Amino acid sequence: MQIQLLNRLDELERLAVAMDQLGKDWGIPANYIMELNLAVEELFTNIVFYAMMTRKNMKSKFCLSIRKRAVS
Repeated sequence: MQIQLLNRLDELERLAVAMDQLGKDWGIPANYIMELNLAVEELFTNIVFYAMMTRKNMKSKFCLSIRKRAVS
């Protein structure tokens, strides 16, 4: 799965929808998706607040893959 998000907090909703769909597509139980979503949300908010504070029109790209029952 790949998703590009503008470096704005209102993009968190798009991220949550994409993570829910990822769980359905890959057959990952909801409790694992919630934990994975929390980690990705934390990473994204840190990018927005600390790494790209002055670059609101920039995008962050997240790529997730699954191999041997492990998400990376």
